[in-house]
Amino acid sequence: AADAPRYRDQINYCIGYDDNYKLPRYVCYQMYSENSVTNVTRWYNDPSIGEYYQYPEDTDIPVDYRLSNEDDPFWNSGYDHGHMIPSADRLSSKQANVQTFSLSNMLPQVNGFKAKVWANMEAQIRTWNKNSFRTTLYVVTGGSYQKPEYVKGYIGSTSKGNRIPVPGYFWKAVLCENASGYKALGFWIEHKASDDSNLKKYVVNIDQLEQLTGLDFFCNLPDDIENAIEAVSA
Repeated sequence: AADAPRYRDQINYCIGYDDNYKLPRYVCYQMYSENSVTNVTRWYNDPSIGEYYQYPEDTDIPVDYRLSNEDDPFWNSGYDHGHMIPSADRLSSKQANVQTFSLSNMLPQVNGFKAKVWANMEAQIRTWNKNSFRTTLYVVTGGSYQKPEYVKGYIGSTSKGNRIPVPGYFWKAVLCENASGYKALGFWIEHKASDDSNLKKYVVNIDQLEQLTGLDFFCNLPDDIENAIEAVSA
């Protein structure tokens, strides 16, 4: 299609989906020159052309394991639809931006968190992507809700099949590739309203983030490189 994004690998982003909770376990994406340009504005659905839902359900997921538009638990819950891959990171084409609004890319976020400290962190990462010394950023992001102590609460209802947990923490792992090699760091931020712009206090190294999340990041790197970058002090 004429509006399709022209990416190196033609992949907008990838989701590690948790079908028990009908939520993303993590979302992975890349940031580089071709997919970081601004060609369009943020998408808003247009019913006149058949775009009826601002947060479309993900039809690639079997119906029994996905959230539906008719019973979207985010609405009137007190929590925003929190993009894991930000809309602002996919403004290269309408198609790329629309895809970030899928319900499978959403976790519940307090507006005073989503639009403040979390947005501050996402904006900081965008500045790194524009640094000419960096060729590619590899980003993995999500919220922690798998352990009882990480659950902030629930929205939706069991009877409707849309009861989902609210993460108590949100996190990002960022790997930078440039001509001299790789560097990596993580963010681990408590899910509460805050306009904090001092992001250093939320930085952890990748080893620490793996312990907190139970995930193995950047495992496709050669072991010696992976072990070196993940243990660097935050």
